[in-house]
Amino acid sequence: MGKSSKRGPSPPLPPPPSRAPPPPPPPSQAVATRVTALPHTGAAAAAAAAHALPRAATSATAASAASAGGAARSFADQLGRRAAPTRLYEAPSHFWFRASGIAAGAFCIGYTVVNYWSIYLRPPPDLAWWVPHAFGLICVVMAALGGYFVLGGARIIRVIRAVPAAQMASLAGAKPAAKAAVAAAAPSPPPLFLEIEIGRVFPFLSPRKLYVPPSAVALPFRLTEFGLNGETAAVAAPGTGAAAAASAATATAATAVPATGYERVLARRADEERREKAREYEMTHLMTAPFRHAWMGAGVAWRGIRRAFSREGFARVEVDGRYYKLDVTGGWALENGRALDRLVTVGKSF
Repeated sequence: MGKSSKRGPSPPLPPPPSRAPPPPPPPSQAVATRVTALPHTGAAAAAAAAHALPRAATSATAASAASAGGAARSFADQLGRRAAPTRLYEAPSHFWFRASGIAAGAFCIGYTVVNYWSIYLRPPPDLAWWVPHAFGLICVVMAALGGYFVLGGARIIRVIRAVPAAQMASLAGAKPAAKAAVAAAAPSPPPLFLEIEIGRVFPFLSPRKLYVPPSAVALPFRLTEFGLNGETAAVAAPGTGAAAAASAATATAATAVPATGYERVLARRADEERREKAREYEMTHLMTAPFRHAWMGAGVAWRGIRRAFSREGFARVEVDGRYYKLDVTGGWALENGRALDRLVTVGKSF
């Protein structure tokens, strides 16, 4: 019998040598590779792929702008769902400004009438021939100055309110309601309209009211840059009483998102400390209080008289294609003017 041959297990094969993955190309080379790797697409497709990254950045910018517009739209919707108009801006008192302007204008116009009648039309017989002609030129200049002073109090915005679109028929009248109905038929109807009171030349005349959508109002800059009063005021309907305003302020403070940063918090605290110190000084110096108040009143009167000549402190505002004046030196604005900035167009150059 022959020997039976036994075979042992074969040894395992060695593993193949591992290869390290190639390093990734730089971003510029990767973009170039993606552009050149498109088969049968032509130069147009390659250019489109090359501009993919800038287009993405542009879309991100557009998305951020759309989100800002959506926030403004939501704020307008909130005001449009209210049961009463919301006061957004109220101008300060212009008593001394108007009084000094009307007085100066009356003096200039009176001077013009007297000298035109007594010297230009009926000159004395002993005057030189050129004197009536010189006074005629002086009368023209004085009449122009009189018109400048008298018309200084015209076209000043006194109050701005946000009126819900559903209340235009009951609050504004037939003509503004028809305008609101036309705007409501648009693809994107405004949820509210702005009621703008325009002061006339003489204060005893009733103000003129305009009703326009927020998109028809343009400001050259933001009102928040001037520090108008109204930081802690709630979005409450005017004339609802102190209790309703306090409850609305509590509800707003509980649900509203703070719109200011750390610097604004510090400014508010500094303003509170300043008021507390002023009150403490007032209570500890009662004997000199009448003189201080008289000095403050004289300062207010002087500033009003100076503004009648210089016209300082007024911003030019466009309302439905026409220009008006907005006082930014004082007054009251909801959220220091931030509420109005969120509704209208800001940054338009005139």
